[in-house]
Amino acid sequence: KAVGKPGTVRKPDDVDLRAIVARVTGSASEPTGTATVWAADGRAHALRRLGTPIGERTVGDRPGTLLEIPVTSREWLARSIAGHGADALVLAPAELRADVLERLRQAVR
Repeated sequence: KAVGKPGTVRKPDDVDLRAIVARVTGSASEPTGTATVWAADGRAHALRRLGTPIGERTVGDRPGTLLEIPVTSREWLARSIAGHGADALVLAPAELRADVLERLRQAVR
């Protein structure tokens, strides 16, 4: 239900809403880099669909696959990886790893 007078709220002229949506949702057309992510065996299927297997690694006592994932939105990818909890681990880049760790810490709080 609309509230207030029509035209009261306007988008600033210098704001590109499409670019903001693409950045936040990961729908940008060109990757800005890649991420190296470990995914536990039999887990993190959504991440596996996004990435290319580049090796195998055991983390702790859990075997898994190393994935190279194109980054079109760091925010979106951080949310996706954090959603897999202990089944996914960012190895690179450091900035993405820090984003994921902060999201996990916020979830614990």
